[in-house]
Amino acid sequence: TGEELSDQDIETYLKDKKPESICFSGLVNERVANDVGLVEFLSQSEEKLNVEQLRQKLESKEVNGIDPERLYELSSDLGYSLELCWSGQENPELMDGVFVRSELAQEGIVLTPLTQKSVVASNWHHYGTNPLSSEVGKQLVPELREYLESRLPEYMVPSGLMVLSQLPLTPNGKVDRKALPVPDVTSSMSTEYVAPETQTQKALAEIWVEVLGIDKVGIHDNFFFDLGGHSLKATQVVSRIRQTFDIEFPLNKIFESSTVESISKYIDACIWAAKTHPITQDNTANQRNQGVI
Repeated sequence: TGEELSDQDIETYLKDKKPESICFSGLVNERVANDVGLVEFLSQSEEKLNVEQLRQKLESKEVNGIDPERLYELSSDLGYSLELCWSGQENPELMDGVFVRSELAQEGIVLTPLTQKSVVASNWHHYGTNPLSSEVGKQLVPELREYLESRLPEYMVPSGLMVLSQLPLTPNGKVDRKALPVPDVTSSMSTEYVAPETQTQKALAEIWVEVLGIDKVGIHDNFFFDLGGHSLKATQVVSRIRQTFDIEFPLNKIFESSTVESISKYIDACIWAAKTHPITQDNTANQRNQGVI
């Protein structure tokens, strides 16, 4: 392989074979090999070392690299024109070198740029599918949500999570926020969908769908964690509940019981209590002032 070649090996080959053109791929760039090794060591090592200890670590690592300047000298001595570029193997310490006879290079006969080879190699996934990607997302999203809920307050947990194969980038290599897809809140729910059954659940779910602007709501979906609700939306839902069911519904109830199932039970209990134990207007006003209703 190219990583095992030395400048002497390349010189011997060019002298013996005398090719009109030849490409050596994956050559170790001596100038950056130590730096790449240092970065890899710092990112992987858990040891706390000072500068002197790091230097000793690097010196103990054997690097069989080639100085690019030596290749240019070699090409000039043997009558070749040399083109060096980063390797198509996507390793920062590797380089590719194309040697072309000087007379051919002067006539404009050149090889296909290795950068094109690199692009083709990096896009192989466009020609196939990964059937397990969706399953990985289904497993990762709940685990990530559980992790966040155990470490963040409720209001800081994202309402929607989305798994991407890669982040869209701008020409400058930064994340292109405008190109990011809009998260599908319902696809990252932490619970399986269970359809509303009772009339109260159906009416309550319809209110949530209209206020939150989503397609459907299950009876176990959390208003805040799963559906992207917030205090303003909660206020709108409470207002609609009061109008629809003609009951006094406290705002704090939606923060305490954030699912259709739990809130519907509370609403049913309020309706039953109102029928069996009617509350007079004066009592209602007094209880409202006391924060009971």
